[in-house]
Amino acid sequence: MSDIATSEPLSFRAGDLVQWKKSIADYPASSYSLKYYLVKSSKQIVITATADGDDYLISIPAATSAAYEAGRYFYQARIELGAEVHTVKEGVIEILPNLATQSTGYEWREHAEQILENIEAVLLNKATADNLSYTVAGRSLSKYSWAELQDMRTHYQAELLKFNRKYGLTRPSRIEVQF
Repeated sequence: MSDIATSEPLSFRAGDLVQWKKSIADYPASSYSLKYYLVKSSKQIVITATADGDDYLISIPAATSAAYEAGRYFYQARIELGAEVHTVKEGVIEILPNLATQSTGYEWREHAEQILENIEAVLLNKATADNLSYTVAGRSLSKYSWAELQDMRTHYQAELLKFNRKYGLTRPSRIEVQF
């Protein structure tokens, strides 16, 4: 078996064994407990670490992770001792689908990414269908103007970039080299 990681994974696959070890000097495992709370929509996963001396061992058996729904989860790592609670870390963990058991499609894109794709599709069709509103049999329908679509695209591009930067999902746009 390979060495156990010392930080939370950015992602893991449902159905795999997942392990990492945490050392939190101010809150030794001999005195405190550590729990990870992962949340996505109406789903919540609670993972309780075990003590390994004064360190914490987080271990999710393959059989347990197999039941996890794929997607991006926001997580909080919380130290607990009775009523004393301290959030010590938070971030995003992506649970990837187990392709060996996946029988239906899986939507892996961030919400802003999905919206951007739809805006791009509308912009591509806008060149051929430029009616902003029309009425048929007493019912009216309005469409976004070219400028409104451009503004929405800019907004969602910024949202996606902000999300990706916050969670380390992008490469730096500038590489600095010093000689």
